[in-house]
Amino acid sequence: MDVQGAVQAILGRVTDKEQFIELYNIPVYDNYKQFLISVAQSRGKIKQKGIADLEAAGKIVLMDWMSGKIRYAIKPPSYQPSMDLE
Repeated sequence: MDVQGAVQAILGRVTDKEQFIELYNIPVYDNYKQFLISVAQSRGKIKQKGIADLEAAGKIVLMDWMSGKIRYAIKPPSYQPSMDLE
């Protein structure tokens, strides 16, 4: 399973970055890799020599996604009234 790809897709779908920052107690991030490194550090998922375990961090995010801890919401499409209704 491509855990990092799945996390990247979740980050692309969820429009509210603040919920990730609050949920995982991490600083602002620019990309999915930086996000996973921050999650790994926050949750203590560090390999030998201080390397962040991105696979374990990704699994944490996927479990939170499946359990509903991560709220999924997108902005509704803008309403364009049709002029041809008569």
